Amino acid sequence: SVMHATHYLIRQTTNFDDLVQFGLVTSALCHDTDHTGRTNAFEIAKSTKLALRYHDRSPLEQHHAAVSLKIMNLKKQNIFQNVEGEDYKKLKKDFISNILFTDMKEHMELVKNFKDLTKRIEEEGEENFGWNQEDIRIYSGMLLHCADLSGPSKVFPVAHKWSIKINQEFTN
Repeated sequence: SVMHATHYLIRQTTNFDDLVQFGLVTSALCHDTDHTGRTNAFEIAKSTKLALRYHDRSPLEQHHAAVSLKIMNLKKQNIFQNVEGEDYKKLKKDFISNILFTDMKEHMELVKNFKDLTKRIEEEGEENFGWNQEDIRIYSGMLLHCADLSGPSKVFPVAHKWSIKINQEFTN
């Protein structure tokens, strides 16, 4: 699953604080909430309600984030309820940003920004590198994006099963 792959990548590559990790894993869990089974291109071409609501900008990803946040605002489902003030604002912003990075339209820009980030880390030395919010946003987005695309890296029987399910989803 995307959440499992995200958790694995976090443990292998980062020392992010608990709040960033929580937001990233939660984003992975929710990144396809209430998926329509269609692509953004279809939503936009057909001028669906989602495409109109989100002005043709990542309509599915924005929908996934919005529905997830709506569910989490319900008292019994609010896993963010103990996060307050600036931490909540940051968590919510990161949650949305991470989900938006799963839109394949963002792929090239994300890869460019990630290459720039890794180049700066190499130049400054990992031990001297100071993470700022934008660096964390790019790195987190890349982790979730990679996890979202990790299906083919699973053992063949699992990858094959998922590829069939995804193909069925997009042809029904």
